[in-house]
Amino acid sequence: MGLFSRRPSSSSSQDVMRLDIFMDYQPQSEKGTASVQWIPLASDDMRLRPILIELLYARILSIHAETRSQLFWTIDELSKQNVRDEGITGFDFKEWKLSLGLGIPPQTIWPWDIIDNPSQLINPKVYRATLKALRPHVWDIHLEMAWGLERILTPASLLIAMHSYSKSTDQESRYELAMFLWQINEFYKSPEQIKPFKEATALRTAMDSIRAGGLRCPRMHGLIFLFRGRQAMPLSNELYTLHRYYIWANRMRTLFDTALSKFVREEGQIDEDAKMTKFLAGDPGLFMSYWYSSLYVVVEGYRKLDVHDKVIDSLISSPNTELLRRYRNGAFHFQRRYYSDRLEGFISEQSSASWVRDLNREFGRFFLQRIAAANA
Repeated sequence: MGLFSRRPSSSSSQDVMRLDIFMDYQPQSEKGTASVQWIPLASDDMRLRPILIELLYARILSIHAETRSQLFWTIDELSKQNVRDEGITGFDFKEWKLSLGLGIPPQTIWPWDIIDNPSQLINPKVYRATLKALRPHVWDIHLEMAWGLERILTPASLLIAMHSYSKSTDQESRYELAMFLWQINEFYKSPEQIKPFKEATALRTAMDSIRAGGLRCPRMHGLIFLFRGRQAMPLSNELYTLHRYYIWANRMRTLFDTALSKFVREEGQIDEDAKMTKFLAGDPGLFMSYWYSSLYVVVEGYRKLDVHDKVIDSLISSPNTELLRRYRNGAFHFQRRYYSDRLEGFISEQSSASWVRDLNREFGRFFLQRIAAANA
């Protein structure tokens, strides 16, 4: 299960999930209070929620010309920041005021107060977004919008939904949402090129790009600034293949981080043999071992392709690389001892935990750099 299995099993067209956004806005005080409700129809799969948010974003871009440019670049900046830091930033938006003219004070598109219970709102206006499954891997959206205050509520509804989802989910899910939003913007290229009712095509193209590892190029004002001043080489087919191995390794890392956090919450620190045995036999040990082992495959491919990056070259010159290779062998070749030397060698090395995270992060930076350069 993953990014591309967020769909019902049936291939028939159906309403799958609905998002209700309740908004009570007071123009006199220029303040709004909102609430969000997710309503399962054919499915209550939480992984469908970001799909609906992505489609809502694309739909509002296409129908609301007045705020299109600022919304596009706001999401562009935040999605790329979340890709860079793997979902740490989240979707906290800057203040946004809309000038209405005619002597009317500028009105607030963001921020809003978001509450849990919509029944606490007095006569709110409601936007209803329904996720529709047309056929496998093809999604669309039906959007019902209340009359009145559309110039404010239309863009605000998207920000409310996105911010609320970001606060309620984990870092990995924010990262995945950011990847899709980034690729939807790459599909459109610029606010001026957006055409109506291309949401389904934009989302499907984003899915295909991420699944294939062929991410579309960030523009010069976006991620490319990370690599300014560094030599960039085109990305070969072999490097695209290596990038896929990195995607697998990085996914194991995110699963490990989630499992580790849960383990520490439930068991406390790993300070005794019994806890270590439970750690290694459970999800944390499983995902850690698959992460370490698959990351060594990336190192192996990097060396075989004879590519070079100063930071990565420095990291893999460490003795930890040999310990990581031995750990991979210990994980994927039967060892008679439960705590084998191959596994313990890497784990017991004091610098290994920070080193392996540095290496993982630098490979991510390396591939983003090469992808950007290849598509520039």
